[in-house]
Amino acid sequence: NGGLTRIAEMQVQLQFVDGVMIGRAAYHDPALLLDVDPRLFGQSAPVANLFDAVDAFLPYVERELAKGERLSAMTRHLLGLFAGMPGARAFRRRLALEAVKPGAGVETLLGAVNEVRTAIARLAEAEAEKPANAEPAEIV
Repeated sequence: NGGLTRIAEMQVQLQFVDGVMIGRAAYHDPALLLDVDPRLFGQSAPVANLFDAVDAFLPYVERELAKGERLSAMTRHLLGLFAGMPGARAFRRRLALEAVKPGAGVETLLGAVNEVRTAIARLAEAEAEKPANAEPAEIV
């Protein structure tokens, strides 16, 4: 009854049951869901990456904002979206501080996502500038 955190664990359990619960794992590591359809069902994932997932989420956010919903009510569920990736801390911080403000809109979410994109780009630049035998760069 829940507690599964890896696709391999789910594959084993699905040999004995019709379904598995992955609520907590999906909440803490949403990237896990990118592998569910391909690995468990042999189907392509509905989105290719986490950035595409945010893009797919935007129309919903816009509709809910138009109804008067606060951005933070939706983005609080995204705080773990980029866990373990460069810029994840800046993403969380920006959402935590700005999404709660009255009138916060889609641009706040896009700005937070841009924190991750920028950090990834900086890391890629740092890696490209290092000699081939150097230690990998780390940007927090």
